[in-house]
Amino acid sequence: MIDAGESLSPSLFHRVFYGPSEFRAGWRLLIFLGIVLALTNASSLMVRRLLHGADFATLFFVREVMAFLIFLLASWIMGRIEGRTLADYGLPWHRMFHAQFWQGVLLGFASVTGLLVQVRVTEKRRAPYPLRFCV
Repeated sequence: MIDAGESLSPSLFHRVFYGPSEFRAGWRLLIFLGIVLALTNASSLMVRRLLHGADFATLFFVREVMAFLIFLLASWIMGRIEGRTLADYGLPWHRMFHAQFWQGVLLGFASVTGLLVQVRVTEKRRAPYPLRFCV
């Protein structure tokens, strides 16, 4: 005869993969990384076959766009699995180009500019031979 306590206890599968209310964070991370890895391999194969012989600038641009699309698609897939939207991950469509976006653009531009100025100043003082051709 089956005891009532045994039938109410969660299965081993449920205890390993689920926390109190949803997937455990470690499993979510592994699933996300698996999705990103699969999409990256597929896109790399596709880029190599379609853009064979393309110049460096074209390949750089295509790979940057593909990286963005891979992470966007992986986030959307994880959102579907978890029952969330992209806005829950910090990508709200209705506030896409509002104040925080432009603050990030300015901060990123200032950071890169500061780095380039520092490299230029440092190079004029005591740069080793290979750095003279970087800037």
